[in-house]
Amino acid sequence: MPKDITVDRRTILRGTAGVIAGGTAGIVTARYGLKSAIAQDASPVTIDISAYPEVVYTGKEYAFEGPVEIPGGLTRVTLRNEGTMDHHAMFFRFNDGKSMTDLPAAAAQGLGGLFAIGASHGGPGSIGSGEQSTVIMDLPEGNYVILCVIPDDDGIPHAMKGMLLPLTVTAPAATAAAPTASGTIELVDFHFMGLPEQVPAGQQIWNVINSGQQLHEFVISRQAPGVTYEQIESMLMAPSAASPAAGMEATPMAGMEIEASPAAGTGAPFTAIAGVAPINPGMSIWVVADLTAGDYFAICFIPDPATGAPHFALGMMQALTVS
Repeated sequence: MPKDITVDRRTILRGTAGVIAGGTAGIVTARYGLKSAIAQDASPVTIDISAYPEVVYTGKEYAFEGPVEIPGGLTRVTLRNEGTMDHHAMFFRFNDGKSMTDLPAAAAQGLGGLFAIGASHGGPGSIGSGEQSTVIMDLPEGNYVILCVIPDDDGIPHAMKGMLLPLTVTAPAATAAAPTASGTIELVDFHFMGLPEQVPAGQQIWNVINSGQQLHEFVISRQAPGVTYEQIESMLMAPSAASPAAGMEATPMAGMEIEASPAAGTGAPFTAIAGVAPINPGMSIWVVADLTAGDYFAICFIPDPATGAPHFALGMMQALTVS
């Protein structure tokens, strides 16, 4: 592949704007500052994840299909993307006294209004067409809505086009031990703390914790053969990619997410294959990823409320080699 990748960046990046409620920016980590500084055992950990009850959701334009009532506790949640665009499944739990009836008015106020009535516990992260993503979540009892807030070509989040599903989580049916993780990755402002730079091929089970003060996500993308991390970084760091797009500021719920993969078709330089949907500070989740040998990178597309710049432009992007 030639060094100059001729891809329309607008099909890769959807503009970022809007204000996310809850939290102030911490110390900004320079893009070439912190690397993975925490040493840990990166060996794959093969466990029988069938010990955790599984629920499967299918995402497509613009709807989720899957159960609307599940028991709480440690649960294996799988998202299958049968659409043509990137999708994720964000498990948003309503605060006590709030419900689906409060959602339209809250969403009309933008992200600040949305997160004033609840919090995201994460969920399967952004994945490209035909991909499948699995996480293990400890779901407390309550009323939820599953959302995809990735924006469409017109900048409107998929949830506002119908990609949302009410969910009731009942009392846990059983108590299970937490999964044995091969490592812990902390989402901080703005770095993936503890993410190794190289891991062996096979099943990875990472405990992902949002230790920052802002909403974060953890998207693992696989680079196409011949595409280097430097090319991806150059593409994503182009000036217009790190600035809000004109007209997005007034769109309710706009700016939470950027599409994690290029538009479907041949020649895509990368594809999102696993991770964690936007997750509130203090929340924890386990990512289950079967990684084949190749070049990958981790990234967070959530915008910084202080600057409007996506978190990856502030340091939340890292190369990952699987061998």
